Amino acid sequence: MAAIGTDYLSCAAARMVAGCGNRKSIRRHRIEAIVLDGLETRLMAPDAVQEFVAAYHLEAIRRSATDELARGEQQTELIRVGKKLRGYYDAISDGLRTPGLKAELDMLEARQSDLRELIDAASPPQPRFHPRLADVYR
Repeated sequence: MAAIGTDYLSCAAARMVAGCGNRKSIRRHRIEAIVLDGLETRLMAPDAVQEFVAAYHLEAIRRSATDELARGEQQTELIRVGKKLRGYYDAISDGLRTPGLKAELDMLEARQSDLRELIDAASPPQPRFHPRLADVYR
C-alpha cells in the first residue's frame, strides 16, 4: 500500500505502473479500523496470547541454552589455547626456535584473537515475557 495524500491508501504497484491494474484507493481510517479489529478479535484472543507466550518461552529457553553452550565451549577453548601459547612462549624463551613452532604460534594467536572477538560479540540475553502474561491479559 502507498499513501495517497493524508487520507487515502492504494496499491503501490499500480501507482508505479509495475503490473497491477488496481487503481482504486481506500480511506486510511477504514483500513486502520479493519486491522485493529482483526488484532482485537483474532490475534489478541486470550488463547492465542497464551499459545504465543508458551511458544516464545520455549524458543527463548532453547536459544538461550544453545548460546550459553556455545559461549562455554568458546571460553574453554580460549583457556586451552592460552595455556598452549604460554607453553610455546616458554619454549621460545628457552631458545627453541623452529619454523613449525612459529607457524603453530601464529595459528594459535589468530585463533585466540578470533575466540575473544566471538565472546565479546555474543548477543545479550533476550528479554522474556512474564510466565503468566497470558493470565494477566485474559
